[in-house]
Amino acid sequence: MTRTFSSALALTTALCLVAASPSDGQTSRTFDLSAPDAALPMDAAARIEPGAVIRLPDGAAGVRIRVATIAARPLGDVAVTGTVDGTGEPVRLTLGGTGYYTAAGMERWRPNGSGQGQFLAPGSLASSDLAEEERLVVAQTLAALPHDASGILELQAELSDSFVRRHGLASRLRAQDLAEAVNAALADLGREVSIELVALRGADTGASSTPGIAFAGLDTIAADVIVAAVLPSSRAVRVGDPATAFATIINAGAGEATSCGLALTGASPAGSFSYQITDALNQPAGTPDTPVNIPANGAQSYIFSFTPSTTFEPGGDLPLEFTCTNRASAVMNSGVNTLWFSASANAVPDIIAIADTGASVGLNALPGVVDILDRQRRGPFAVATANVGASGTITVSAAPTSDIPVTVRVCQTDAGTGACLASPSTELTLDINAGATPSFAVFAAGDVPIAFAPATNRIRVLFSEGGAVRGSTTVAIRTLLTEPILPEVSFLYADADVNLPNYYRNGPVVAADNTPIDNRITNAGATLGRVLFYDRRLSLNNAVSCASCHVQALGFSDDGQFSTGFEGGLTGRHSPGLTNARYYDRGHFFWDERADTLEDQVLIPIPNEVEMGLPLDQAVARVAAEDFYAGLFTDAFGDAGVTAERMALAMAQFVRSMTSHNSRFDQALDAGPVGSAAFQAQLTEQEYLGLQLFMPVPGSDIQALNCGACHTTLAHISDDIHNIGLDATNDADAGAGNGAFKAPSLRNVAVRPQFMHDGRFTTLAEVIEFYNSGVQANPDLDGRMRQGPNPQRLNLTDEEKAALEAFLHTLTDQEFLTDERFSDPFAN
Repeated sequence: MTRTFSSALALTTALCLVAASPSDGQTSRTFDLSAPDAALPMDAAARIEPGAVIRLPDGAAGVRIRVATIAARPLGDVAVTGTVDGTGEPVRLTLGGTGYYTAAGMERWRPNGSGQGQFLAPGSLASSDLAEEERLVVAQTLAALPHDASGILELQAELSDSFVRRHGLASRLRAQDLAEAVNAALADLGREVSIELVALRGADTGASSTPGIAFAGLDTIAADVIVAAVLPSSRAVRVGDPATAFATIINAGAGEATSCGLALTGASPAGSFSYQITDALNQPAGTPDTPVNIPANGAQSYIFSFTPSTTFEPGGDLPLEFTCTNRASAVMNSGVNTLWFSASANAVPDIIAIADTGASVGLNALPGVVDILDRQRRGPFAVATANVGASGTITVSAAPTSDIPVTVRVCQTDAGTGACLASPSTELTLDINAGATPSFAVFAAGDVPIAFAPATNRIRVLFSEGGAVRGSTTVAIRTLLTEPILPEVSFLYADADVNLPNYYRNGPVVAADNTPIDNRITNAGATLGRVLFYDRRLSLNNAVSCASCHVQALGFSDDGQFSTGFEGGLTGRHSPGLTNARYYDRGHFFWDERADTLEDQVLIPIPNEVEMGLPLDQAVARVAAEDFYAGLFTDAFGDAGVTAERMALAMAQFVRSMTSHNSRFDQALDAGPVGSAAFQAQLTEQEYLGLQLFMPVPGSDIQALNCGACHTTLAHISDDIHNIGLDATNDADAGAGNGAFKAPSLRNVAVRPQFMHDGRFTTLAEVIEFYNSGVQANPDLDGRMRQGPNPQRLNLTDEEKAALEAFLHTLTDQEFLTDERFSDPFAN
């Protein structure tokens, strides 16, 4: 038979060298690739011809392959056949366009820059050895693996047409290369999980019907398992009457599953059980109670019945078991492959309920799965019923089967139109006569993304009578991330297209602008940044986005003292507002200024272990995998290439575009300069008193508190980092050093529910009182907060404190807080 494994090392012998050329009459030569430092010239002199000898590593001595034939293949590969010198054992090698040799024990040969080849030691495949598409495969696979996965995950790889075309018959080996690269990356990340390929599609035939590449996004499968399903999921019968249902056993293994059938185990109700396979029309076939073999990746349907001999109330799951002699029994999941059964002395309602998620008409994407569309937060499905038992008064309810944050409502529907006959509610009660076929609609809603775990994350619809189950059905539920909804004509963000007031375009405000010369705001760049800012795909479990902690209605701050991360953990500091971030002269970001630029800052939360938890390379891969991003990146940067740097540039443009300039204070400035009669006329007497306390006002005889000395310019943003004496020591949080912190702009400060870096204050009145009487004698207290050696005491009257607060409210820009340019593009 054809040699495929060496006796010494069980090596797969497959070569990927250079394409063969016609013979020019040269004498046969030997290509010795048996030593780790062997090299093969990549020029025309390296032609492999009939009669040539290729020496491959095989134990200590190596193995000599004498070439017999060379034949081109449709996918661009060249097949070489030959025999092993000394034994005559046939061998097949593969020549391809990738220019590397793969053999054995994961030793690899590849061309180097000088045209020579070199071996790579086992396990040495690095990211730099991968093509761009292959690096994307690795990153996408990392992103697709569940964050809580552990141990060895057995995967089936789908090889794309392009992958197979490039690697030909070496596709299996290159797929294994990529699996090793994934495992190396997992090890680098400290993940206690690895992948193992148990099946490939597309590599054996040299063609693939699937558009995917390699491993990313594929379901985890076990090599030798069976899974099962039951329909319907409940029966309620009279003693002596059979309760029948259908079941299916699926063989997910690579080999045939033998003697597969059904049985009752454990403490089952009194009665008789029987099963029989069914044909394609669900008609009984074969011999009753006789197991059958199921081919690899095949399925077999059955009908089974249980006839009770005594009552069994209020009922329970029949102890079903699905078995094959060479497989472990199927794992049992309530509502998936269980049958709730009850037996009564008299006839009772027996509701056969079948859920339809509308996948065939596009209502949901998959049969049996309800999709809650992210931001739209609703997932509908229909339930058809038939009462094959007695008439009765039935209460219909729906609820999740596990602890998932979902609210479910149900209504009865018009059989003709499908419209609800009444408003959906958590439950409804109706009379269902024998033989009746009422239909229902169910609506699931939830704010928190739900992972696709169909065995556990399900919605159950119950039909009960006096607490006894008379029917039920379940569907899986998940959250799908949606595409952004963008206007046909782009929103305007660029300075040239935005009507910024003169005092933003000139003078101290523009002088403080931290926009770098190579990242000016563009309409396309900020549009892309807006989508990235709101995209939950940038968190490990699709749970949060940048906007989760920076809410537009709150001036892009957060409503909690600390922000909640992707897994429910809390950040160490309060999320500051982002209004007018571009006008912070120092240009550093975070409370402690640890980010040198805004371009640096926008990426840091993504891989943070509390905030979003997604490594940047995986974030890039996720973005690149979404078709809608290609046009956005092309518009912003000229091509569809996705990099972390481009993501940072776009998000920084979006954040810098968040300029607030239409508050009542701005409207007063439009009327006239500060201190003028026209300006003063736009404010109330109380607000104008607050302004005079906040900053010196021309013509005013009120002694200003000089708040504006730190909250500078008409953008009202901090001039530097300061220790303001929140605490007597810096032990709790040293900030940027010595207890100093950066402060966000006061624009829209009145809509924020928390204040200071630790969110300790919850009202503006508390903040003002702190500055009035609460500044602590910190050794590093800013000089402007001192009165001699002591902390300042402003001794404000209640009237003055109220006036200051009233002035701060004039900085609220309702147009900014509701501006669609800054809103969630994924919301419908």
